Amino acid sequence: MLKEGEAIPATGHAWGAWLETKEPTCTEQGTEERTCAACGATEQRSVEALGHDFQDGVCAACGASDPSYTPPKDPEGPAEPQKPSHSQESTEASNLPATGDFAFAMVAGAVVLAGIATLAIGASLLRRSER
Repeated sequence: MLKEGEAIPATGHAWGAWLETKEPTCTEQGTEERTCAACGATEQRSVEALGHDFQDGVCAACGASDPSYTPPKDPEGPAEPQKPSHSQESTEASNLPATGDFAFAMVAGAVVLAGIATLAIGASLLRRSER
């Protein structure tokens, strides 16, 4: 039983896990919050900004430009094209369209000519029937 003036010992908080409430970005801090299961009190803390992840002068996360980036210079200028090896030639040749294959063009031309001939014959017959 409790007597007047007797102190009740504190039970302490039963803090839950930290949950992200604002995601940090490259330049802005984020925040996390946790809640006490016993009393509902909350605590917040800051999460450091991530900082930029510059790769070849551009941040991979947000696309910002690196102000201190200097592109590498090629001291010799552009390299001369090199002849591909035999294995490269066969691989590259398989990706190229075939040349000298006129079958499709010939069929398409024949269809167009047949259409023109049909129109010409039809027009000729129409003129004869009108006379």
